[in-house]
Amino acid sequence: MDTYSEDQDSRQELKALRSEQSELANVLWLALAGMLMLTACMSVYLLRQNYLLHRQSLLQQSVAEESIQRNEQLMAVAAEFQKYGAAHPDYASNVLSRFGLKPIAAKPAH
Repeated sequence: MDTYSEDQDSRQELKALRSEQSELANVLWLALAGMLMLTACMSVYLLRQNYLLHRQSLLQQSVAEESIQRNEQLMAVAAEFQKYGAAHPDYASNVLSRFGLKPIAAKPAH
């Protein structure tokens, strides 16, 4: 009779272990599904951010190019004032010094 009760106990333990294994498998599948969903959401978010930053950089690139062109024009005008200041010391000391510019000698034409 002892063997019958031991067999019954081992069957119940086996049934409990299988139940716990099934629960663990369900938890793992839920965790996997959650991780996949989290990964998909993060990917969509990062793709959207990449798209927005790319558009913003394209807009800023055109503005930067315009600014560089204007700056080059202003520097060309400032160079003319600096050349004028080389020949006129009073202009250099009164006007150019206010803007932090120094007079430069004009290059001889060849």
